[in-house]
Amino acid sequence: MSTFKFNFLPSAEDHDLTRETLSENLHDDGCPADDTDNLACELQLPSSKIEAKGLDTAEFYFKGHHLQILSGPSVEDHLLNSSALSSLALKNAIARHSDLEAGKYEGGLKLWECAVDLCQYLEECDISMPGCSVLELGCGGGLPGILAAKMGADIVHFQDFNKDVLEVYTMPNILLNFVDTCKFSFFSGDWSSFASLALEKNLRYDVILTSETIYNTASYPKLHKVFTSVLKKTGIILLAAKSVYFGVGGGVDSFIKFVDERQQFKADIIRNLDKGVFRKILHLRWI
Repeated sequence: MSTFKFNFLPSAEDHDLTRETLSENLHDDGCPADDTDNLACELQLPSSKIEAKGLDTAEFYFKGHHLQILSGPSVEDHLLNSSALSSLALKNAIARHSDLEAGKYEGGLKLWECAVDLCQYLEECDISMPGCSVLELGCGGGLPGILAAKMGADIVHFQDFNKDVLEVYTMPNILLNFVDTCKFSFFSGDWSSFASLALEKNLRYDVILTSETIYNTASYPKLHKVFTSVLKKTGIILLAAKSVYFGVGGGVDSFIKFVDERQQFKADIIRNLDKGVFRKILHLRWI
């Protein structure tokens, strides 16, 4: 069995969680290296062990479960010089300290606050995860999906726009928190393409978890298409987001309006958070 290694520069602990490097032995997944190709493809978690030497993590406790997410402000600098990254767009985003490269990178190298909000809700609500199939859409670091696995979900799939995000951030986080009773899969690519791939593979989920994914109104049709393609008729969607994304156009009210107009899902605000930036959690179900 090959060893799954991380090579890090030392870094101070930070609340703004960024990426780490996975240095070797990821399988050949067949995804194109061309940053302009956003076709969905599936990646598998390597059967590997972690060498945690020099690893900086942020720790969370939800519902009695201990979760670790890799962190450190110097990790991005390390990635700039790392062969682990195939994405020029991602390297450019790191170099410019940018969270968005339109059509190429969507901010997956950070753990955004709404992901934590979603985990806190899961901790307090009465959703039973044992036996469930779960999709974390736009997963980034994968914190809500990891919590779902620890809460007993049988299957957890992670989707992110950028393949490198999955390889250098999501997968290492899964291995740090590995749950051997859960089956994991990973999907990169554009939401429209993922919806098509999911239909081909007959993927259906009891629970869809997603956070910070409604900041751009132009993406609403694709997001809605994923929901209609993969959510079971008895399933639910939990969506955490800021009330308004200033300068980008999206937000909770505009998304609810979009959903209501299509008359396929009922969207309810189930939590309001007013500490810092105003944020909400939505519950969606089939009408």
